[in-house]
Amino acid sequence: RSLRDLVAVHPVGLAGLGIGMTGRLSADGVDAQRLTTPWSGRSPARDLAPHFGVPAAIENDADAAALAEHR
Repeated sequence: RSLRDLVAVHPVGLAGLGIGMTGRLSADGVDAQRLTTPWSGRSPARDLAPHFGVPAAIENDADAAALAEHR
C-alpha cells in the first residue's frame, strides 16, 4: 500500500511526515549524496509536504535513531 492509501483509511489522519534517509543531507534537507536517484538535488520533505498537507522533516537515519533512543 502507498502512504496515500494508508492516510486515507486511518481514522486519526496524518499530523506530519518524518523521513529518515541514509547518506549525507545538506542543511536544508537536500540529498547531497545520491546523484543518480530521483531525489538527487531535491528535498524529499519539501517535495512531499504539499502533497499531504502536513509539515515534513528529514534527518539522517542514524541521527534520527539516536534521537529516538535518547528520548
